[in-house]
Amino acid sequence: MWEVPGEDADGEDSINDPLPMDDDVEEDEVMQVEERRLIPIPTSTSTQMEPLLPTLDYKEVVHNLLEELFHSNPQEQEAKLRQHLSWAVPFCYKPRVGLDPLDKNQFHVGRGDAGLYRANSLIFPLLEEFLDKDNELRAYFKRTADSSTPPSVCGKLFKSGEPTYSCRDCGLDATCVLCSSCFQQSAHKNHRYRISSSNGGGFCDCGDEEAWKAHPFCSFHKPKHHNQDASSSTSPDFHPNPLPPSLESRHSFLLRLLLSYSFNMLTCKMSLALPTEIPPYSEAPILSSLPSSVKSFLEKETYCTVLYNDETHTYDAVIAALQHALGCSTRDATAFATIVDREGRSIVSISGLQECTNAKKQIEMMTSRHGSFPLKTLVLHSHLVAHQTFAIHVLEWIKRILEKSYVFRFLFANIAENLLTDKILKLNFFNSVMCLDTRLWKAGRLACHHLLISGMLKEYELKKKLAKIFANNYPIMISNFVADDHEHSFSVTSLSVQLFTVPSIATILIEDCDIISTLLGSFKLEWQQKLNSNGKLDLERGSNLTLLKCGSCVLLDLYYLLGFPPEKSKWGEKFRENFNRGLDSIMNLLRVMQGMGTNVRQSGIHVEQEVDWWPFFQLHLKLQPVITSLFKWMEVDKNILFGGIISSLKELGNDYSLMNEGLKKTRKEFGGFAATCVDFDVVSDPVSFHLPLSRFVTGLILLMQQHKIKKGSFPLSILDLDDNVSQMILEPGLRALVLEAQVNVGMWRRNGFAIQNQAHCYHDVRFRKEMKDKDVVALQLAACLMEPNEFCIHILNKFQLFSWVEAEGRGNQDEERNSEGDLMMGEFLSVILNIFSSRFVPGVGEIGETEVVQKELVQLLCIEGMTHSELSKKMGEGGGNGEEKIKVEDVVGEVAVLKKGGGGGSGGGAPVYELKPEFYKDFDWHHYHYSKEERSKAEGSQRERLRKEKGNDIDVFLPPPKLPPFCIGFDKVVNVLKADVLLKVLGLILDRSLKGKVGNRNEDHVAKVLHLVGHGMNEEKEKRNGFIEAGEKWGLFGMIEKLAEKSNFVQHQGMINWIKKKKTEIQPQLLGPERNEIGGGGAQKNVENQVEGVKLSSKVIIGTVLMTSEEEERKRKGAEMKAKALAKIAEAQRKFMSVNAQLFEASSSPPQIACSSSCSPPETEMEVIESESPSKSVALGPHKTPPQKDEEKFTCILCRDENPLPINVPFTSAKNNSSKNFLLSAFVQRSTLLCENRGMLHEKELNYSDSVSLPSCDLWMNRNIGMCPHVSSCGHIMHESCWTSHIEGIKSRDRRRPFQHPASVDIEKGEWLCPMCDGICNAALPMTPQLHKIFPPNLQKKSNKGFLRNDKSFGAYLTSMERRIEEAALENEEEEEDTEDDGSDEEMDVFQQFHSHPIENYDQPLVPQRQTRWARGRGIVSRIFSRVTGRGAPIVVLPLQVGPQPQLPQRGRQMLQDLGLVEGEIPSVDFIAREPTPVRRGRYGSPLPVKFMRQVYAVSKDESNEFHSGSSELHRSLWHSLSYSIMSAEAFHREQNISFFGDNVPIRSSRGLLYLTRFCSLSCVGFGDEEAPMPTWLMEFECIQYFKMIWCSDSSLQSVLEVDAFGLLVFLTYLIPYASKKEPEAPIGGVVDHHNLRVAFTLHLYQLVMKIGEEGMEEGLLLDEEGEEGRGDLEVGKLLYTIWTMPRQSPWKVSGIFERKRFDCDRLWAKVGEKAIPFLRCCAKFYESMTGIPPPPEVEGGLKPFDELIGYLGLPTSFHELFDCEPVRMMVLRWSKHISTQEIVTGNPETKESIAAVLIRGEYRDGMKIVRCLSLPRKLYPLVDLPEDFTELINSVSNFKCLKATPHESRMPTMCLVCGEILCSESYCCQKELKKERVGACNYHAYFCGGGVGIFLRIRECRMFMLYGRKRGCDVVPPYVDEYGETDQGFRRGNPMKLSKERYEIVRKIWAQHGIPEEVSRTTEQLSGTFAGRITNWLYL
Repeated sequence: MWEVPGEDADGEDSINDPLPMDDDVEEDEVMQVEERRLIPIPTSTSTQMEPLLPTLDYKEVVHNLLEELFHSNPQEQEAKLRQHLSWAVPFCYKPRVGLDPLDKNQFHVGRGDAGLYRANSLIFPLLEEFLDKDNELRAYFKRTADSSTPPSVCGKLFKSGEPTYSCRDCGLDATCVLCSSCFQQSAHKNHRYRISSSNGGGFCDCGDEEAWKAHPFCSFHKPKHHNQDASSSTSPDFHPNPLPPSLESRHSFLLRLLLSYSFNMLTCKMSLALPTEIPPYSEAPILSSLPSSVKSFLEKETYCTVLYNDETHTYDAVIAALQHALGCSTRDATAFATIVDREGRSIVSISGLQECTNAKKQIEMMTSRHGSFPLKTLVLHSHLVAHQTFAIHVLEWIKRILEKSYVFRFLFANIAENLLTDKILKLNFFNSVMCLDTRLWKAGRLACHHLLISGMLKEYELKKKLAKIFANNYPIMISNFVADDHEHSFSVTSLSVQLFTVPSIATILIEDCDIISTLLGSFKLEWQQKLNSNGKLDLERGSNLTLLKCGSCVLLDLYYLLGFPPEKSKWGEKFRENFNRGLDSIMNLLRVMQGMGTNVRQSGIHVEQEVDWWPFFQLHLKLQPVITSLFKWMEVDKNILFGGIISSLKELGNDYSLMNEGLKKTRKEFGGFAATCVDFDVVSDPVSFHLPLSRFVTGLILLMQQHKIKKGSFPLSILDLDDNVSQMILEPGLRALVLEAQVNVGMWRRNGFAIQNQAHCYHDVRFRKEMKDKDVVALQLAACLMEPNEFCIHILNKFQLFSWVEAEGRGNQDEERNSEGDLMMGEFLSVILNIFSSRFVPGVGEIGETEVVQKELVQLLCIEGMTHSELSKKMGEGGGNGEEKIKVEDVVGEVAVLKKGGGGGSGGGAPVYELKPEFYKDFDWHHYHYSKEERSKAEGSQRERLRKEKGNDIDVFLPPPKLPPFCIGFDKVVNVLKADVLLKVLGLILDRSLKGKVGNRNEDHVAKVLHLVGHGMNEEKEKRNGFIEAGEKWGLFGMIEKLAEKSNFVQHQGMINWIKKKKTEIQPQLLGPERNEIGGGGAQKNVENQVEGVKLSSKVIIGTVLMTSEEEERKRKGAEMKAKALAKIAEAQRKFMSVNAQLFEASSSPPQIACSSSCSPPETEMEVIESESPSKSVALGPHKTPPQKDEEKFTCILCRDENPLPINVPFTSAKNNSSKNFLLSAFVQRSTLLCENRGMLHEKELNYSDSVSLPSCDLWMNRNIGMCPHVSSCGHIMHESCWTSHIEGIKSRDRRRPFQHPASVDIEKGEWLCPMCDGICNAALPMTPQLHKIFPPNLQKKSNKGFLRNDKSFGAYLTSMERRIEEAALENEEEEEDTEDDGSDEEMDVFQQFHSHPIENYDQPLVPQRQTRWARGRGIVSRIFSRVTGRGAPIVVLPLQVGPQPQLPQRGRQMLQDLGLVEGEIPSVDFIAREPTPVRRGRYGSPLPVKFMRQVYAVSKDESNEFHSGSSELHRSLWHSLSYSIMSAEAFHREQNISFFGDNVPIRSSRGLLYLTRFCSLSCVGFGDEEAPMPTWLMEFECIQYFKMIWCSDSSLQSVLEVDAFGLLVFLTYLIPYASKKEPEAPIGGVVDHHNLRVAFTLHLYQLVMKIGEEGMEEGLLLDEEGEEGRGDLEVGKLLYTIWTMPRQSPWKVSGIFERKRFDCDRLWAKVGEKAIPFLRCCAKFYESMTGIPPPPEVEGGLKPFDELIGYLGLPTSFHELFDCEPVRMMVLRWSKHISTQEIVTGNPETKESIAAVLIRGEYRDGMKIVRCLSLPRKLYPLVDLPEDFTELINSVSNFKCLKATPHESRMPTMCLVCGEILCSESYCCQKELKKERVGACNYHAYFCGGGVGIFLRIRECRMFMLYGRKRGCDVVPPYVDEYGETDQGFRRGNPMKLSKERYEIVRKIWAQHGIPEEVSRTTEQLSGTFAGRITNWLYL
């Protein structure tokens, strides 16, 4: 029934659920909270933790008080309630000593303090039961539940970051939004909608009919009877379901009391005492009946140091200040700062008064350093803090009541309007909230704002009432807001968007409240203080913040208010009067802005301090939309418009007179014409770009002209107002244009970048519509008002060109003045061109808005193809209500086509618009909106297009386009073009160009003159205005013809010919039909001949100038070089295409970004390994194909020397190796790509601690692979010496690197960039030759004896395992008998004797005499380890640190180091968890091999390799990396269906695996004369463990179902050499290696067979026991069925269904064979790299790849061959009997001993279930699947809450694309400790989920980024695109987006190829040293 602030189990606010009243429950809850407290609050040492709160019988207290209230009058009721609150609120909410920062500030259930729980039991039930006396309220709700109540808006309050939806088709403006639930149930989801992220504070407009043009309701809020008048139904007198009188009385009483109490508490000025409205708690009568502990708890005096928020100090500054002031930890200070930022204040200390005062002083002192204001800090009484906290909860409780029914809302409005909350200022509740808003902190403000929204804005009448109150208090609110330092969203002024955007309310406010004058009057109070002596705004540096803050708010509100003009019928007299008054206020503002921010040209020296120019333009930017909206209002009423013109002209006249006071007028003459000009010099006088009043007048005249209000030529009619009106209109705009021209030519360069930036903004698309465009229109208007020659003289005078045009010879003049004059003449011609051609303005030219947009689109697309976002940006569609954008979307399809696969820029390869061919004729290369760069680019682009079309340079020219005609009022502008003054100037330019004197010729001048003449010819053809006649008068056309004869003007020949042709076409028409007939066709033919002659002569001139003998020779040599280069490129392309054939299969496929594309080495640098593969090659075994012995030569990319690989063992000492060693650049990283079940990674993440290192590399590679090292290579090769020098150089440069630039590599971790491809590397992989060259097979045959005999059969090989296991067991038993004793102490004595036992010469081979002693020591160690750990000999060697102890002989000392034991130390249980112990370095002939192994191990442990000179796990990490790298590469190639074998594999994919395999094979036996880098005894021990698992199926070891078959093959291959007592030999693909492969193959087929489930059994796979097949097949079928059924039933109980069945061997072989292909492909790659024998091409392209693979590997071709001997059958039967096999297969363990076995291995029971669910063959699970619609994704996280910041929603929910988990990104609340460093949630998660790398999507920003390490990352183009194929990073445009599978596939490939580190490194390297992009602190993401 009721709701109070709380959360139910579903996460929704609810108080309907019954609250627990048991005291014991509360006690338990508090105890649990105390146990999970994480952050202790810093307190004084003298203050002790307060005991838990005493418990009460809440029900009894509430019941007794209710009885008293129901029998009292209202005055007594109020007194009793206040007395109850006086003690109950402190009892529930009083902050207590010892609470952590979150608990003492957030009183929510489950947050430790449980204060709200007590309030829900002691206070809120009392209020609810008081209202619901005799169940009246329940009955009322039941009665009105099904009634047809008037509809109301949804009104859901938006939280910060919550998605909102606005409809572009139906929304009244962009502020009309829907919540996600209403949007999904509305018709707008099928319209053109926009998604945005809310800043918080707004609410859903669903149901508000004034907010929508159509479809105002969603299906949920749609009223049942919509024919009812909403205004009447929501009137105050209309209550179809009124409250019962008694209920209304109680409700009114309670509202008055609680509203008054809450607001007085929140605005209380006292800090150490309570307001008088609350009686002392000691006066409460109930205290006498309560336990004494309650009274003592209340009486204890405690105070709180409260820190308040401001927008001045940064997060880091506050954290640092709190650490120093309070002595707290970083974690505590971060929690405080987070709460302060989120809530507005935070309690940072709870103690006595003196301690809190000292803390306050310390904070103020620490935060007031460096001249800043201190943070606001107060010491408050703990009871006052309790009452303020409860006041906020009470307001939330009232808000929920108001949401129940509109009746409550009307009642609330009446009470709040009449409730006097501030008796001193005589303010009611509404006025108090608006006028005293700044007294509150964030949480208090939001509570009051939300109460007003819920109580007043859902009903129209109440909204209108609140709007009037808001308007009346607006000046006070703005003044308070300016003085406050909080953001606008936390101010009560932010409610203006909810009120002023309603059209009907805006009309009422203008008429009743004169709101426009009120708004501007508030602003005037600010700008009046910023006026200079001339009465203009002067925004001095550092003193303009308050003005801009006030102006931004007021002008934004004014824009909301003027959003939609009312109909003319609603314009009454009072409305007109108030509107005119507001218009006068606007013009007053424009007048003080006219001429502000003046600039004076600096001469002599450079300006010392540049002016602060941006605030002036910022004010313009805020004013522009207001002016546009104002024009829409004024055009509704023509009288208002005409009156506005008159008033604005008078204001402009007054300002013009004032600003030109004292300026003289001079008479200027030129060409026989004269004009009186104002003597204003832009060079020396103050000049400004800011002329809003002049442009306002121009806009009004345009508006009047556009609607033809006055008949005839309207611009001439305004001459009657003022004789100087023409100059008054001309001068301001002309000065601004001349200033821009002078800046462009460099005359203002000594003024610095400030003036250049102003000129840029003047022309920029954001400002030019109301600045430059209006100035050009003003010049056009002046041209109509003036005589054309006079107008031209004014222009020449302002450009100061009289000296240039009047000079006959300028050679003696100053060179700088000559240059400036030439440049200014070019700018003069540009202005004339702009005046004549700028007709695409409604009112100037006869065009509409559509033609304007079309013209701009044509001009932009002539520059280059552009994406939709680039077009929108250049069209200036960043803001507004979206109407302009709709026009672009409608028009762009008419002029352009959208083509895929283009587009650079921000689109990131998005589709681009390309102009349709028929619109190229409209291109104007001198379009006045072009910048210089755009003009040059557009002209070059169009000339190149024409050159391709025409095939020659003569016909390439760009004639002026046909322009629309001028409107009637502006048609006199064309007279300027035939003015004698202008024509004479044009003639002078051409004449000086013909003379060719130095400084006289200017190509730009000629081009612009010809363009002007071309415009004149077009105009002559359309209007016959006499241009040709005027031009001939001044000899213009004659000079143009002479230009054609000059070789210097060849580039203008096409334009000259076009002018001649146009003149020829026009002149016969001008002469009349008679002259035309007399001339006949001969004249036309003559002209054509002349044109052709000009073309021919031009070509001759070109040839004469360009072609000389030297040039011909140079051209011939260049052609030869070009041919060679092209041939070389073609060959490289051919090879590249053959290697990357998959990229060229489909030309229509989108471009793919692969990590290997940029790293493949060129063929000139190194040779690709090539070998001719025989048709049926065999890689290993007795029938092995002989390997080829080709010499391998490589070129070092550093020194460019070519050398072969040394045939002898490489990396030995220099005296034994004369050849140069090669290294392969490699990169090692941790990877989780093949992890199928990520629950294990998540568990590690939850249980992580810095004291526990990453898990060691296990002896087994399990099927459920977690995190493994991965090795990749870019394929580039270097000499060892060259690489060493290169690394030293990198380290030296890094020491000199500026630390402010982010580094692309981490030098401390051994990272560096490849010198060739800039790929990231961190290791150098030693390159070894083919193994058969180092170890010839004939030598191995001679030495192979005993266990490693090459003539053994597979059965004998298996039985040899059994003998070797028995031998090892006998050795251990003998040692156990010798050392057997009953006491453990004596056993330890034996162990200590072993420590001192002399074993010398460890580095020499073992002799029989020493073997017994060695085995004896090993047996003792095994027994002691078993005694300590409770299990057998260690599977994983777990060493510990070695300290300084007495020395042992060499061999014994090394064994102890390998075991990780200290000499003389007794091993303990802690022995298990110790760190690895280094192995001595002296065992390696060269540091390079061990350095690489150390690097692999260090990366797998995420530690520096400097701390691991060696370890007993080096070999494991190395072999893990090999098997993992091969498996991941195979999985990727298989998924992408690309080659994995042969020459078509890219070098970077094949070369790394090749040499990694060779290195592993060589490392297991050592380098040269040195021993293997691993201890022999350990290798022998691990080999025995594998034998026991394979042959014996030891229950204490892994089951074969848990082990990866290929990983087992790799380990077994490299451990087998240690099974013999002889010296280990390298594997080269012999018979023993073949046996190892067959074991792994058998194991893998066993796994596949056991994976077949009973429910998935195919029909025909099981047969009857008897059949017609041969005896062999019957036996094998029974065997297969036996091993399949054995784990599925009890050993002693055989089900009858399993007795008479067998498997069909052929069908089963085909079934499992298809699934075994991935395993066989890995094996083939492994042995291809080991032996150098390539597989046949049929392994990939053949019809039967399985048969080809087993043929290449020499494996059995059927189950009959596989089980051809008894040992194999025994082995697989033992596998099925393993204790874990039954649990994995069935999930039901038979005995409890299996649990112990599992626990011994350190695993959980769930691990068996995980193994059962793993897929075979292994699949690639690169990234999570994303929803197709981005709306679905963003809605899924709309209510996502950070668990550490409840109840607040996460501001930036971020999805991990690897596992799909949602994280709280870039937030202080979720930072965690990782490697003794605080990192963000994403960084912490990536460390476990991706092995230190990750891909994340910030959903609310639609921003994707990659992380590598903890401090590096890069942004990536997200996969969601809109209908135009573009992404929207930052979610600025808000277009609906869909998932682009192509883009997501690109990202997926980067992850699957382990390319994230390289992508991050490359991006960081590109951005390093530049200021491009934002600097992101990746550590805290």
